[in-house]
Amino acid sequence: MKIKIIIFLILLLNIPETFAQLNNSYFISGVITDQGNGKPLEGASVLIKDSDKGTLSDKYGFYSIKTKQTNPIIEYSFLGYETIRVHIFSKENQVKNISLHAIVKDLSEVVIYSEEKIHRITSPAFSVINYKLYYDRTLILGFESGNLKLKLTNVNDSILFTHTLINIKAEKLYFDCFKNTYLITSEDAYQVFLRNDSIFLLTAEKLSRIDSILKPCVESSEEYLYFREFKPGNQSVLFYSINKQNKKRLLIKEITDTITQSMFNDEQQFLFAKYGHTIDSPVGDVTQEQLHTYWKKEFEKQFGVSIVYRSIYIPFNIIKDTINIFDHCNNNITTYSPDGKFFTKVKIDYTQIPGWNNEIISDEITDKTYAVYKKNGIFSLGEINRSAGSIVRQHKIEFPFIENIQVRNNKVYFIYRSMYEANSIHSLYSYSIN
Repeated sequence: MKIKIIIFLILLLNIPETFAQLNNSYFISGVITDQGNGKPLEGASVLIKDSDKGTLSDKYGFYSIKTKQTNPIIEYSFLGYETIRVHIFSKENQVKNISLHAIVKDLSEVVIYSEEKIHRITSPAFSVINYKLYYDRTLILGFESGNLKLKLTNVNDSILFTHTLINIKAEKLYFDCFKNTYLITSEDAYQVFLRNDSIFLLTAEKLSRIDSILKPCVESSEEYLYFREFKPGNQSVLFYSINKQNKKRLLIKEITDTITQSMFNDEQQFLFAKYGHTIDSPVGDVTQEQLHTYWKKEFEKQFGVSIVYRSIYIPFNIIKDTINIFDHCNNNITTYSPDGKFFTKVKIDYTQIPGWNNEIISDEITDKTYAVYKKNGIFSLGEINRSAGSIVRQHKIEFPFIENIQVRNNKVYFIYRSMYEANSIHSLYSYSIN
């Protein structure tokens, strides 16, 4: 394999000089290895500093990146390794083989599969639809004996109360920014009220009112309400606060995914990226009018699915009186005081790890934050060091295709349905990750 890589690099370096001049660009390529054992590093990050261009090394450690910059700085990084920056001084195709020094020899990974550690909360007769962690209690929505029911469990996962829902076709549970819980139907929202470990439902509100008033609110504190507002296209988001006393609005941060936003603004660019030609240059006997009609339909279908309805994922939470915004568009975590004053900005690398599932989970009791990874149907949680933007420990869950992962007080909850048992139903499980 090393011989193949060397041959490829030789061919790459012998690209005609006129080609490089015409394109005013050149390639930087090489192999990234572990300095200690010489093994290739798959998934190492290669970024051109002060630009949005980057790539990852393949399973052989090979990478190749194209640039037009003069004297760029190339940044090489990998989880658990020291970051290296290399200054490039010549605008010509070149090889840069990189050896990274491990600062963490083995990322601690805890595999969770023992029957002794995993606890099945719901009975085999109760099919779980949805659940929510509510302080030291858990609300579980599901079917039992043909009836829709809402169950309440304690911190030890023991059932405290069961409420049978009559004439209410609930679909899920929802929390607002005040930590109020709602039972959601297709049209209405019933607020769930807990008293003396019993469940009561308050008068229904129209779901449209919840969507328009409460859903934009993402967090609340003693003095402020915090809101998230998406711009058209869902590729740009605003976070702002409103003072509860004087009602003043303060913009905290605006974040835009510039790549997909530009595609949203330019239909032709999107179509060219998909088909390789534009309306102005039809192919074969297809007329310009026919091509435009066809593309318009394709554009509305493909563009809507891939961009318009897929919002950028920028989690916002408050941990120990500090606002945390996980800016996955620009690969950083920014923190602010409750009144919106900037604190810190930390570069993150956990999104570069293979299997990143574009999701983070917070444990509101321990204040820990986890990145979610998925590979071949198996999930793992990576505990994020928010001060460093990297993963310090991983917990692998040896249950395939689980759903709705949540964490509370170092205990992981998830819904699982066995694919190997006849008449198996969705059940709620928990396990400790201490």
